[in-house]
Amino acid sequence: MTPNLSHFQPQSTTSNGSVSLDPSQKGVLMQLLRQNQHLMQLLVRRQLMQQPMSWTMEMHYPRSSTSDHFWIFDSGCFNHMSPYPAGFITKQPSPHPTVRTADLTPKHVLFSGNYSTDLIQLPEVLHVPGLAIGLVSLTQLQEMGLLISFDFFGCAIQDPKTKQILGKGRRVGRTLEVIYLRLPLSSSHTNLAAPISTTSSFDLWHARLGHLSSARIKLLANSGVLGNVTSNEVSCLSCKLGKHHALPFELNDYTSASAFDLIHSDVWGPAPHPSMGGHRYFVIFIDDHTRFTWIYLMKHRSELPQLYINFARMIQTQFSKPIKILRADNAMEYKESSLIAFLRSQGTISQYSCPGTSPQNGRAERKHRHILDTVRTLLVSAKCPERFWGEAAFTAVYTINRHPTPVLQHKSPYEVLHGVLPTYELLKVWGCACFVQLQPHEYTKLEPRGRLCLFLGYGIEHKGYRCWDPISKRLRISRHVTFWEDVPFYDMPNSEPSITHHTPFFTDPSLSLDTPFTTPIPTPVSDSTATTSDPSPPVPTPSTPPESPAESTDPGPSTTSSSLYLDDSREALSILQDPLMEVKLWNDKREREMYDNFAELYAIIKATEKLEKAYVRDIIPSADYEAECQKLIAHFKTLSSTLKDTVPSIERFHDTYKMDCPAAMNRLITSGVPATVEHRAAAAASGVTSAATVAECVQNFITAMDSLKLNMVAVDQVFPLLSDLSGSLNKLSILPPDFEGKTKMREWIGRLAKMGAADELTEQQSRQLHFDLESSYNSFMAALPTAGS
Repeated sequence: MTPNLSHFQPQSTTSNGSVSLDPSQKGVLMQLLRQNQHLMQLLVRRQLMQQPMSWTMEMHYPRSSTSDHFWIFDSGCFNHMSPYPAGFITKQPSPHPTVRTADLTPKHVLFSGNYSTDLIQLPEVLHVPGLAIGLVSLTQLQEMGLLISFDFFGCAIQDPKTKQILGKGRRVGRTLEVIYLRLPLSSSHTNLAAPISTTSSFDLWHARLGHLSSARIKLLANSGVLGNVTSNEVSCLSCKLGKHHALPFELNDYTSASAFDLIHSDVWGPAPHPSMGGHRYFVIFIDDHTRFTWIYLMKHRSELPQLYINFARMIQTQFSKPIKILRADNAMEYKESSLIAFLRSQGTISQYSCPGTSPQNGRAERKHRHILDTVRTLLVSAKCPERFWGEAAFTAVYTINRHPTPVLQHKSPYEVLHGVLPTYELLKVWGCACFVQLQPHEYTKLEPRGRLCLFLGYGIEHKGYRCWDPISKRLRISRHVTFWEDVPFYDMPNSEPSITHHTPFFTDPSLSLDTPFTTPIPTPVSDSTATTSDPSPPVPTPSTPPESPAESTDPGPSTTSSSLYLDDSREALSILQDPLMEVKLWNDKREREMYDNFAELYAIIKATEKLEKAYVRDIIPSADYEAECQKLIAHFKTLSSTLKDTVPSIERFHDTYKMDCPAAMNRLITSGVPATVEHRAAAAASGVTSAATVAECVQNFITAMDSLKLNMVAVDQVFPLLSDLSGSLNKLSILPPDFEGKTKMREWIGRLAKMGAADELTEQQSRQLHFDLESSYNSFMAALPTAGS
């Protein structure tokens, strides 16, 4: 409905043709306009639709009702253009200094940049002050990979990936007025089908090239093969997670100011087979200032706390200086309660490397490598069996402490620590042949006074040399030693063979520390050989050099190193070839006593076997059996103690001589008491240790430790195992109430009870639990009564 304005008659007309209204007429007109605002907009729009449009004319366009500036979509415009300078948020030189309109009129371009207002946001817009309106290029939108849809009422701009509507336009006559249009100012939304010549983001090419590094992307971008790539640094979370690596360790040239300010320590082992003393581990202590090294062999890792306590007290006594800092790896032995208490009492600071970060304890790790390289070299050079690795380690550290080093201005650690030069004249070739003077009671007036031995190193607590006697099978320490340094002991014709029956470890650096080791089983020697062999081969004297191996060929079969109690059988063969040769069953009184003890041990085992069979068959009364059996067991214990060094294993003695006495071995070794005593003990009501309970405890200990090695660390897996172990320990009356194993198991059970069933022990908790189980197991085995007690 059109409003009636006929009563509004103008009172006058100005010179320029404008109408003049009085104040009352103006008020009425404004009221009508406000009431019919919508109708007036329709009239104006109808007038615009009837008016022809031409983009070649510089004419006035009505302003958008939602913006201060007027923008239209243009299909013939090659780039976005704006005459409005206020909306530019970035400015840069334009690649196009001038542009031409449809009628070829040139327009000057001041700059280009990103344009942003409340309703319009466009990248890469040219600022052309000569234009009357803003132009949005449809072809530029298409190059960006955007979807443009048209209908009768206007158009819509859409992101093909997210399906989001980024802008809309409405049809006004034959033009498309921009209602709103907000595009990302970066080009990361560009479609994959976009030409490579368009600008692409650094992150996009990083993802396209399989998460390539920033440096490599820059190299490709500079070569031009990637087109126009915006230079940037990549911050990719996936790369941080998938490519994370250990940070490099800085070379630490720091050296402590004085001796014992800092001590480095580390444990090595287990060795694939024990040393001669039964050791499988060793620990080193290195003074950071002097680089002097101390080494101690261990049978078990649990010996470390007491060894360090003794070492610290030695340093305090000998050098009157306390240890200020102890630096070690994260092994649980260094965190044992007794060691921690001692460190606190001494005021020593403990420093540990992070779990799985052994390079933080690099000084000790490198010293391990130096020692083991030297040990392998000594064993190979001397052709020694690998059971001598402990002695080789002692000698390696002894000589390393006397090596000059550039770190100490070409001084040796010994010189820096003690202030005097070491004595090099006493050093000898490790593994060479040497001759040790025997004690007066070991020879007669007509027998040799020296013994051919293997040189193994230098005395630790004695001022002398350590030499291995292959005849008496023991280590001799003496200062009365002469050397053949150019002759390895195992090149001597009468030396014991150096062949080992297990896979070499120290002499094969390619093997890992986890190489399995099995103790070689000795090869039995027949009784005929035992009665005819001559255990005293001719011993060369220092004045007479030995024959070369090529000249002293062996006429008979060679024996292996597994002959534990009998000497080389080559002399037995030579006796058979020369019947007139004097047969000597022993070399001195000591050897004669040793062979007598062998015979007595053999007789005790055989007699016990006969007695056991007679008792089982009721041939002998129980009282007579018990009395006789008690005597044999007592004699066996006494003799075993005497032959402890010569016969370390009764089982091997039994197997070597093929005695076939299983009942005797069970009675003498396993049981230790007569069968009648066992029967009375089994009939007792209480107060006796149950063998079944002991076996149950052992089985529970082993099961718990094996489960941790198999990474069974969930609470619902560990809790039942510890509960069973605690219950079996409580059944044994021989264990005191404050037994270490009981206390630790109660603590762990209480700790696990506070955790959820699905919770898992951390790596540190798992290692601590395994350490507690192992130490408790060792204490449990030590607390059991010995056989016969």
